[in-house]
Amino acid sequence: YIKPENRRIIAQLSPSSKSLFLWVVYEMEQGQDYLWVNKRRYMEENDITSINTYKKAMAELVRLTFLCASIVKDVYWINPRLMFCGSRINKYRDHLILHEPKKKEE
Repeated sequence: YIKPENRRIIAQLSPSSKSLFLWVVYEMEQGQDYLWVNKRRYMEENDITSINTYKKAMAELVRLTFLCASIVKDVYWINPRLMFCGSRINKYRDHLILHEPKKKEE
């Protein structure tokens, strides 16, 4: 979450995508890797009047793999490598690979 590359990606987002990203971060629930986006509420809370502004912002977050559209309308998968609310280790324990540093030869 704190990698400089991630900060740079977020810094390069358009203003509407930054707004949507921040809104998504506050909407994520503990341990969930998906999110239903209430676009009407998002638009109201952020004084957005054009659905196209929302669509462009969402398309940018999807293109940059922060989110991935699901088959359910307005439901998106959250990329746990970039953002996740809760313990990724507990949520994805079946996919956990332990990394052991190489031992230095004496």
